[in-house]
Amino acid sequence: MEEILKVSKGLSDKTRLKILLYLIDGEKCVCDISRHISRSQPTTSLQLIKLESLGLVSFNIYGRSRCYYIKSEKVKRIFEIFELKNQ
Repeated sequence: MEEILKVSKGLSDKTRLKILLYLIDGEKCVCDISRHISRSQPTTSLQLIKLESLGLVSFNIYGRSRCYYIKSEKVKRIFEIFELKNQ
């Protein structure tokens, strides 16, 4: 049940949902994510931290850049079920 709540929290916010949809195609850096969702980098980072705390995303560090990707296979399957793609 706890895992269902975590996934639900991640998907229940429009900004977080946009981030996850953008990441469905693979790893993206914070600057690209913030441009895509039309939010500032600090706002984007806060949402990414929330998604990370829920176990839905993780990141790699390349030099000074953090690049995030979807960690949860369940999120990917939910998007497949609803036929959601990067929109």
